[in-house]
Amino acid sequence: MCEKVQADSYVPKKIKVMTPEEEKEAAANPQPAPVEEVDEDTVEALTKELDALAGNIDKKSINAAEFEKDDDTNFHIEFINAGANLRASNYQIANCDK
Repeated sequence: MCEKVQADSYVPKKIKVMTPEEEKEAAANPQPAPVEEVDEDTVEALTKELDALAGNIDKKSINAAEFEKDDDTNFHIEFINAGANLRASNYQIANCDK
């Protein structure tokens, strides 16, 4: 009788167990849900648009800016922090504070 029984093949579950510290950190820094679907047509259109704009930039009109980390009124550190957090969100890493 056992010879006729067909068992499904074993498929291990992928579970991530978090420590209490990791749960607290995840609750304090919620991450956006990962994007599952990429619209290839939109990416291609934006890439073509950027390529077309690349030749129109007058490089003589670009000026270097002074960076002053100790002056809080110019928001240079906040700008860098925002850029770092955008990159972290893109790669699904925890964001940092200032």
